[in-house]
Amino acid sequence: MSALIIQIPTPSLITEGTRIQGDLTFQSNTEIHGTVEGDVHQHALEPIQVGRTGWIKGSLSAAGPVLVEGRVEGDISSLIKIRLSATACVHGTLNAPQIEVRPGAIFEGEFRMKSEKKAKPQATSKRAA
Repeated sequence: MSALIIQIPTPSLITEGTRIQGDLTFQSNTEIHGTVEGDVHQHALEPIQVGRTGWIKGSLSAAGPVLVEGRVEGDISSLIKIRLSATACVHGTLNAPQIEVRPGAIFEGEFRMKSEKKAKPQATSKRAA
């Protein structure tokens, strides 16, 4: 009898009290509870979370959902969803198909929500004068 082995990626964790300078790239579920001074990129469809004590001084881009409970000073983009909890403090542009901002969150910036479906161009006719 052969055994089925499923490899589950280990979550990445930046703990409270940790300070990292430089750009980071992740391929798995990620939790940031420390400080990152640089851009953060996540290529997996797993969620990335900025915990209450987490602070990113740079942009955050993810293929999967983004949950912010802490602080981000930079743009955030997700191919799925961005959620700012009541404890979040974000200064930058949010870009995702779904954006949720809970009451109590501090947000200064712009929303850019793109639809999953592409809109059909509408035909217009102009009459020559």
